[in-house]
Amino acid sequence: MVPDFRRIIKNRIGVLKFEPFKQNNISGIVGVQSCNLEMVAYANVGIEPVSICPWHWLVVERQDQYPFKRANAKCNCRDCQAKTIYDTDSKKLSSCFAQFVLMPTLLREAVVNQTERWSFHLEEVAVSCACSIFLIV
Repeated sequence: MVPDFRRIIKNRIGVLKFEPFKQNNISGIVGVQSCNLEMVAYANVGIEPVSICPWHWLVVERQDQYPFKRANAKCNCRDCQAKTIYDTDSKKLSSCFAQFVLMPTLLREAVVNQTERWSFHLEEVAVSCACSIFLIV
């Protein structure tokens, strides 16, 4: 997402920041959790190319947000499984990072006299992992 666009919509629509996974909210795990590319490739044989930052899906369940279940990508590896031109033997600048998109959500604000009050927001959802580098400019 373009950072400038994020500043514009924050002023008009509430944006819920991504929160790290909590074990008590996870209702399911989908996909191979291995960082070993051979294991990931074997599980996906003939389906799609293999990412150098493989990920699996954690299904998060929540009571005060709709949809009540949302799948989030969780990176299997800390380091990219390929060397970039910015990596050397002594210093590695590349790492696996989650990639986010904003998705609509309804947030339960209150329950008064058995009537629920919900508000519209956008939430950051991890949808994949990518090999990224930090460059100091």
